[in-house]
Amino acid sequence: MDAERPLLYLMSGEELHSCASPVDSSTPASSLDLLQLAPWQAISLTVIEKVQIAAAILGSLFLIASISWLIWSTFSPSAKWQRQDLLFQICYGMYGFMDIVCIGG
Repeated sequence: MDAERPLLYLMSGEELHSCASPVDSSTPASSLDLLQLAPWQAISLTVIEKVQIAAAILGSLFLIASISWLIWSTFSPSAKWQRQDLLFQICYGMYGFMDIVCIGG
């Protein structure tokens, strides 16, 4: 890859056609010929957008971990004492509520 090309890059129409194998002129135009392909451009993110992306990733990890813990503690025989403990019942309720908020939000 050339150093001057941005991170996100789509070949131009000329580069795309030069890479393609020759097509018989009697065949109908391909869908690539019918589309006007615009080259991709590098994007720059503001600090707020980077924080939002990080929050979305961390929120997704929290959701996966929380649901996994709730499922494990519901069906695992070794978590029987947790299901009977008042503190863990409060945690189950809080995590269940947060999961619903994450999925619904």
